[in-house]
Amino acid sequence: MSNYEGGKENESPTWTYLEQHGFIRPTKEQRKQIVTLFEKDNKVISSRAFDVIKKEELEILPIKPKVLYEVKTCGKQKSKKISTGFKGMGFTLTENEKNNADKLGDAYKFIFVDLVTNKHHIFELKEFFNKEYARIYRTWSIFINVDLV
Repeated sequence: MSNYEGGKENESPTWTYLEQHGFIRPTKEQRKQIVTLFEKDNKVISSRAFDVIKKEELEILPIKPKVLYEVKTCGKQKSKKISTGFKGMGFTLTENEKNNADKLGDAYKFIFVDLVTNKHHIFELKEFFNKEYARIYRTWSIFINVDLV
């Protein structure tokens, strides 16, 4: 199973877990509305680079959410166990996610979810995007969205 397929397999249990903890995925229209609210503060962000917001904040749109959250999950199929402090976790950080984090500062956080232990922790970018804490190297993620042949 590829990393992409494994990630897709973990999506449903991740969303269920997060809903039980007060987070919800905005619809496409709600995402557009959220992006527009941030643009009013001159913060141009990507609607594809956040996954969830607090449920109570979604219910009071069009008031701008305080924090947007990007979710990173370690699934049950991991060959290597992740420590309770998330040592051993690996994931892709996209350019759009990095840009959102840089533009929004503490209004953009990452939720690390461990589906094996059913635990999560919320981090700011600076808490893990640091060569003292993680191996960081550039990659290109490519998703073909037209037929090539």
